Amino acid sequence: MSRGQGADPTPRRATFRVIAVALPFGLLLAVEAVLQLFGFAPDPPRFVFQNDASERHPGMLRDHQGRFFELAPGYRHSPEHAGLYASASEGFRGRPATPAPEGLWRIALLGDSCAYGLDVPASDCLAGQLEVQLTARGLSPDQVEILNFGVPAYTTVQVRLLLREVLEKVRPDEVVFYLAGWNDAAPAVGMNDSQRLAASRSLFQRYFVRSALVSLLREALVSGSSGETVPGAAGSRVPAKTVGTELEAMLRLCRERGVHPVVVVPAHPTGLGVIPPRASRDADTVRRVSRNAGVECIDAGPLFREAEDLDSQFTDVVHPSPDGFRRLATSIAPLLVTDPLPLRPPGELAILSVSPDEVSTLGDEVVRVQLRGWQRGDELPVLVLGAARVLDVKAVGDHEIEGTVMANGPGMQGLLVQTDREAAWRPDAIRVARPRLALADDAPIRLVLRSRPGAQALLLASAHRRDHPEWDERGAQWLELTGETEGSALRRRLSLDTEGRAELVLPPLNILLGTNEVLWIQALVAPPGESPNSAVAQWTEPTALRREP
Repeated sequence: MSRGQGADPTPRRATFRVIAVALPFGLLLAVEAVLQLFGFAPDPPRFVFQNDASERHPGMLRDHQGRFFELAPGYRHSPEHAGLYASASEGFRGRPATPAPEGLWRIALLGDSCAYGLDVPASDCLAGQLEVQLTARGLSPDQVEILNFGVPAYTTVQVRLLLREVLEKVRPDEVVFYLAGWNDAAPAVGMNDSQRLAASRSLFQRYFVRSALVSLLREALVSGSSGETVPGAAGSRVPAKTVGTELEAMLRLCRERGVHPVVVVPAHPTGLGVIPPRASRDADTVRRVSRNAGVECIDAGPLFREAEDLDSQFTDVVHPSPDGFRRLATSIAPLLVTDPLPLRPPGELAILSVSPDEVSTLGDEVVRVQLRGWQRGDELPVLVLGAARVLDVKAVGDHEIEGTVMANGPGMQGLLVQTDREAAWRPDAIRVARPRLALADDAPIRLVLRSRPGAQALLLASAHRRDHPEWDERGAQWLELTGETEGSALRRRLSLDTEGRAELVLPPLNILLGTNEVLWIQALVAPPGESPNSAVAQWTEPTALRREP
C-alpha cells in the first residue's frame, strides 16, 4: 500500500446511507407507536361510516373491494319475515337485470337511498312509480324494464364506480341519476371517499396514508380549512368541489356510450335545522353541471313546493314520501322512451292464472302462477309483483311456479314473469291489502281489525290527527300521540284469529270521548311472531269515532 492511501471508504458511505434512510423511517415508526399508545387510531382498512340504514337493518350492506360496500344478496329482516328490503341473489332492489330477453328498453336508476327508496315500499319508490307512469303511457314492463341500482349511503364517488359496471354489464338505454342529497356532505371517518379510492389502488397509500400520524395531520388540516366538518370528523366524505367533477364524469361516460341521462336535483323540506349547510350547495352543483352539459334535469325543490305542504313530500330530511315519489315520477316519465319502440310479436309466454288474488302488505305469503310457454325443467323465471321481487321461486307443477311475496305497498299490483327469452305482464294481478280497521255499524259499537291470521296488533288512539303523516318503513302514522293518549282506554294489544280477524267492543261514546268531539284510532299490525313495534309492522289507515249529533 503506497503512502497516502487508506482503507476503501465505499462500505462506510453505504453504511451512512443506510443509517440516513433508516433513522427517519425508524423515527416515524416510533412516532406512530407513541400516537397509537396514546389513543390516536390509524385509519381503519375496512370502510367505516355513519349510516342509518345499516344500523337499523344489520346485514343489509356488506363490504365491497371496489366500491367499499354494497347491498348484500339474500338479505331478509329475519328468517321468518322478508320485510320491505329483502333482496335476491343480485342484492339490488326490485327487478333484476338477468334473466331478460333481448330487445327490452332498459332504464337504470342510480343514486343513494333516495334512488333506492328507503322508508317506502318498492311499489311506492321512484322505480315503482316510474313503472306505473310508463305503463299508463302504453309502455308496460314487458317492453320497458326499470332497474333500481340505488344503494343507501352511496356518494357520487361510489355511484360513478357503479355506473361503469352498469354501463359495461347491463348496457342501459337511459340512466336516471338521483344523488348528492346527503351522503357527500356527511362526515368522513378517516379518509374521504376519493382518498380511500386512491389508497385502494396504491401499496404506499394503503399502508402509509392510513397511519395514525397521517390521520392526525389530515384531521388537523381539514379542521382548519373550509368549515365543512363536524367535531371529530376528518372532513366530508366528498369535498364540495369534487361533487361536480364526479357528476361531469358520469355524464361524460353516458355520452360516450350513447346513453340518455336524466338528472334529479335533490331537495330537502323546510324548517329543519339538522340539514347540512352543504346540502343546498351540492344541489346547486348538480343543477349547474346538468344544465351546462345540456342534460335534462328535474329540480325536486320547486316541484315539491307545488304541493300544499312541502314537508308532506318527505319521510325525513331528505327521503321522498310516496307522494313525493309519485310527483317525481310524473315529471320524469315524459323525458324517457321518447321514440316509439319497435313492435314485439306476441310470444308464447303468458300468465294464465294467479292465486290468491289478494295478499297482505305484511308479505310472507305464497302466490302460485300458472304459465303457458314455460314447463318444468326450463330455467326458473323471475317474478316481480308491484316492482318487488317474489322470493324463493320454485316449480310446483308442469306449468306452475310459486314464490313468496315480500312486504309491499297497498293497491292492485301488476305481475311480471320474465325469462331469458320472453317477458309476460299481467296488470292488476293481485290486490295487496293493508291491515283494515273499521267500525261495525251496530250496537254496541265494535271495532273490527282484519289482516293476516295470527297477526299481532297494537291499538292506539288520539284526539289529534296530523296534517300529513309521519312516514317510516312501517307506513304512515297519522296520530299525534301524547302521554295522555297513550294511556287511553283504547290502547290495547290484539291477536287476530285463524280467519285474520280481531274484535273489540267499545264503551259508550260519551264515556270514550270524554270532552273530545272526535277520537282517531290507528293500529300497528305485525305478522305472526313479531312485535307490533318492530320494523315489519304496518300502520292501518286511521278511523274516527265522532260524537253523535
